[in-house]
Amino acid sequence: LAGTEVIAAHDDGSVWRWDLADGDSTCLVPTSGDAAEESRIDLHRLPGPWLVLHRQGAPPEVWDLRSRERRAILSSDYGEFRSFAATPNGALLAAGLSTGFLLVYRMPEATEIARIEADPSEEIAVRAVGEDWLVTAGGSEPKLCAWRLPLKAESKPGKRLELEPDREIERLDEANSLVGADPVRGSIYVADRDGLSRIRVDTGEVDAEVPFGDAHAVWFEPGGATVLAAHAGAIRSRRLVDGGHELIARGADPFAGAYSPEGRVLAWIGQEPATVGILSTTAGHARTLDVRQPVADLAWARDGVTLYCAHTMGGIAVWDTRKNVSRAVWKGPAKGLLNGIALSPDGERL
Repeated sequence: LAGTEVIAAHDDGSVWRWDLADGDSTCLVPTSGDAAEESRIDLHRLPGPWLVLHRQGAPPEVWDLRSRERRAILSSDYGEFRSFAATPNGALLAAGLSTGFLLVYRMPEATEIARIEADPSEEIAVRAVGEDWLVTAGGSEPKLCAWRLPLKAESKPGKRLELEPDREIERLDEANSLVGADPVRGSIYVADRDGLSRIRVDTGEVDAEVPFGDAHAVWFEPGGATVLAAHAGAIRSRRLVDGGHELIARGADPFAGAYSPEGRVLAWIGQEPATVGILSTTAGHARTLDVRQPVADLAWARDGVTLYCAHTMGGIAVWDTRKNVSRAVWKGPAKGLLNGIALSPDGERL
């Protein structure tokens, strides 16, 4: 979740954690003796120390990554487990079943404290969980629903709550999607053809809208309060707080881009071949780099000045975006195309 590690399931059923800083690996889950060879293993990394390991044909297991111990095996007579979500502090874990049931567990004991019959005919997915609410998506009539969890006042050890939906937040169609959630603030983000909406879970009301229309590229600034949208040959800034917007740059037609680490500069790749733009989101100043070759991907260094450009036909160039000069770093593979690059958080590996 912090971007500093990778957790991988191996063919033998074991699970390992890889540290991206030094390359060291640690076995989190040993090989299961009764696990079928080459069986599917789904990993769900949740907030807190929890990792849900779901082997094909077996009940999900909840592992504590700090102690490397299995804390619980989840079981249910109501269907197969399909989705998982947890509160930011890891105190509550919610699971969606194939039969439309939802189960809520209190961690670390994995005690079932609530059962929700959301839609007995369709699979329901858990999308976000707060301290006293959860949001689901799907069903026979695709929609988002908020469920109030009156756990602090009404739940007792050993007592299971049978809950009803608190409200239907937003009906969805094929073009809509739940793109994110802020459990601490109690909000979710929903995108559709007309733009982005931030919806308060407790009231179901939209408290911010970003009507970016037919945008073909959208970026959240690192702080999350502003979104940049590219459409109609321009880039516009939209504030999530009040929905206000302003024109940032004309003549920009990007299809991909990346923010600098401090969030002040957006580098974008244009629809036209061999076009890379540099946009200061604070000053509204835009310019282009003389890259001369089609670019497939971009990656910023930590200094917010150095930009790595991966050229489609091979080769990576590093640019000083202030001086508008570059030098070749790698000539690229002898065969094949270069599709993308990424820089490690410490800036030491590309």
